[in-house]
Amino acid sequence: GAWPAAGELKGDWWTIYHDPVLDRLEPLVSISNQTLAADYAAYRQSRAIVGEVRGGLFPSVGMTANASRSFGQGAGPKGQRSSGAFEGDASWVPDLWGKIRRQVEAEKAAAQASAADLANATLSAQAALASDYVNLRAQDATVALLRQTVAAYERSLQITENQLEAGVVSPLDVIT
Repeated sequence: GAWPAAGELKGDWWTIYHDPVLDRLEPLVSISNQTLAADYAAYRQSRAIVGEVRGGLFPSVGMTANASRSFGQGAGPKGQRSSGAFEGDASWVPDLWGKIRRQVEAEKAAAQASAADLANATLSAQAALASDYVNLRAQDATVALLRQTVAAYERSLQITENQLEAGVVSPLDVIT
């Protein structure tokens, strides 16, 4: 069946614009955006919880040792007595009802959701940057067009003034 790919990175999609400035800016989004940093921390925390919960599926074993030496009557050679003990314990609660497994599955789902949130937040911030950048370039193009228009009107005015001096047009043409 088909699975959503929300947790997968979308790649360098902005390269379709073939703009070196945008190509240089976009990778900085994932480094400098505080929302992404928080999402990444949540993702790492979810992964750690999965590992912790998964540990409940396996037995735990512990061991302690102690030793003592005493001096006094009735002890061994030269009046010394040594004793020692080892203690060990092991515990394991079988997951008869699947509680731990369900908890692991829930934490895995939470980790996957955090990964998807991180990828989507990255994509959203990159899209916002690309949109703002494209709008800035459009405004730059508008400013350039307006400057060209003003220069064209100035040339037209100069031509009309020259024609007035030559007596080819009336003063009304210059005013217009």
